[in-house]
Amino acid sequence: MQTHYDLKEIERRAFRATFQDGLWDIYLGIVFTAFGIGPILRSGLGLSEDSTMIVHIGLLIIAMLILLAGKKLITRPRLGHVKFGQQRQRKLSKVRIVLALSVISGLIVFAALAGDSLEMTGLSIVFAANILLVLGAMAHFLDYDRLFVYAVLWAASFPVGLLLEKHTGLHDAPSVFVATGGLAIVVGSVLLVRFLRTYTPAPTEEPTNGIA
Repeated sequence: MQTHYDLKEIERRAFRATFQDGLWDIYLGIVFTAFGIGPILRSGLGLSEDSTMIVHIGLLIIAMLILLAGKKLITRPRLGHVKFGQQRQRKLSKVRIVLALSVISGLIVFAALAGDSLEMTGLSIVFAANILLVLGAMAHFLDYDRLFVYAVLWAASFPVGLLLEKHTGLHDAPSVFVATGGLAIVVGSVLLVRFLRTYTPAPTEEPTNGIA
């Protein structure tokens, strides 16, 4: 029984170690920063809706490339590749289901609120609830504790932005995401630097007598 517990704890630590590199923080930070950059580009630089959308999509692509390339070139050479057990795989499957349901529900909500009298207030509440649900579930299933903090921070960004827009003259409520998403990028960058200093790539095996 003790051996079984030790193996589960070792697997849990190995799984959580994948978030030590800060790459997920940087990825999610860029994704949410992209929400706030659009309005700034439209109002501040006068970009068209199409140009703004191109920038938004470009940022999402950059975020994904950073995550995938970083895991392949930075994390795996230092931590190795681990195949997790069935229980951990089930948790990952639940994360995928939550993400899929989030996308579907988001589309339904946006369609339902189109032309609704609730307008931005209702949209901000639904948007905040969706962020809390999705990121909270991901944090739980992935043992990614920092994501709980990000979930609250990002869920509050849109409603807080609306309040600032109403009472302080802030031009665009979503621009708050530039600050809150940027915070995650800073945290992730600090963690990445620490990770690079702490872990070195595992040495590759040298050929013996010139035979690979």
